[in-house]
Amino acid sequence: MHPRCYATASQERQKVDEVLDLHSLWRRGPPRNPSSRAAALAAAISVNRKKRIRRWSEKREKWKQSRQKKPQQQQQDQWPDPVLKKKRRMLVSAAALRMQHGGLRASREFFRKSSSSDEMEEGAFRFFLGLFEKNGELRTYYEGNSKKGEFCCLVCEGTGEKIGKRYPNCVGLVQHSSLISKTKRRDAHRGFANAVCRLMGWDMEMLPSIVLLDLKADKPPPPDMASANEGSSYSSFPRPALNEHILSSMSHKSVAAHPWHDLEIGPGAPAVFNCVVEISKGSKVKYELDKASGLFKIDRVLYSSVVYPHNYGFIPQTICEDGDPMDVLILMQEPVLPGCFLRARAIGLMPMIDQGEKDDKIIAVCADDPEFRHYKDIKDLAPHRLAEIRRFFEDYKKNENKEVAVNDFLPAEDAVKAIKYSMDLYGDYIVESLRK
Repeated sequence: MHPRCYATASQERQKVDEVLDLHSLWRRGPPRNPSSRAAALAAAISVNRKKRIRRWSEKREKWKQSRQKKPQQQQQDQWPDPVLKKKRRMLVSAAALRMQHGGLRASREFFRKSSSSDEMEEGAFRFFLGLFEKNGELRTYYEGNSKKGEFCCLVCEGTGEKIGKRYPNCVGLVQHSSLISKTKRRDAHRGFANAVCRLMGWDMEMLPSIVLLDLKADKPPPPDMASANEGSSYSSFPRPALNEHILSSMSHKSVAAHPWHDLEIGPGAPAVFNCVVEISKGSKVKYELDKASGLFKIDRVLYSSVVYPHNYGFIPQTICEDGDPMDVLILMQEPVLPGCFLRARAIGLMPMIDQGEKDDKIIAVCADDPEFRHYKDIKDLAPHRLAEIRRFFEDYKKNENKEVAVNDFLPAEDAVKAIKYSMDLYGDYIVESLRK
């Protein structure tokens, strides 16, 4: 083709592009005025700045007015002088000690002349009761500061055992005197506790429950975890402190029969015993005995996707270091309703540490179940059944972020020793304390 034809085609294409550009410019319209946009932005910034300045001025005026109205409150909000606070506390302690000085001197003289025999509860009671009657200053301090003060144990100070120990109220003083065990003057302490109760108007026949009503139950220190596998270590365990939850059902009968205290453990104990079922086999609901009423309450539903492999409950007329009755897992064919009791035979002991505290379980079989009653020892059970029990107790609190450790199972002999120990604790610390 001729070159002139090519030039004509390219010129036409260029003209088409120019027309399209003109059309696009026409659609956009005229250019905006940049000066008007900047002016609008500056006006908006100025308005916002004025608003901020006005709000700041209003807040400052309110703050000035509040400072002028409450100058005294400002002084009270300042940190107290620690030196003055310490001096004030020392003055209060000195005043309390001065008012008890006569009683301390008489107590030292009394124990210096008396023998160290442990059979002097009645004599100590008469001495301290007479001391309160003769020493008006001492009696006034006890009566006026019974709920908040600084009290010395006249027995410890008089014998020189725990010099300088102070108690914040009469409740703590009586608790110390009635529950102390590591002392040669145990009866003297009890006589002093009885005298303080007589002065306060408390019923001495109900001493443990009356004295501890205003105190939280103190947990005993957990035993050494290494002794969990030793069946003979129960004799060295710390003994539990009595509290109002343990004794309320015995001192204030709220039900006709309490499953913990009124149900007999049985003539064959500790080998064969009665036990109360709290949780049924196959249940995910954690039932628990309410110690005050004797009824069964729902403590929680298990967080983990597990169920109790066997019936679970407690042995009546027993008590362990945690203040609860001895726990028992009963192997049998059928689930039992909560609140029922049955005869069981101990075949083993499962040492368990629950969050750092000892919480052993008795492994037992139903004595009246024809399929299980022939078992005599934990070794008679199939290994899978023991693994199932161990796995349940290791896992049932995992979703609550609570650590549980299960040690090796112990034979029936150790289980019988554990039950016997808990029976002795119950007799020594529950029954005998209520009789005094």
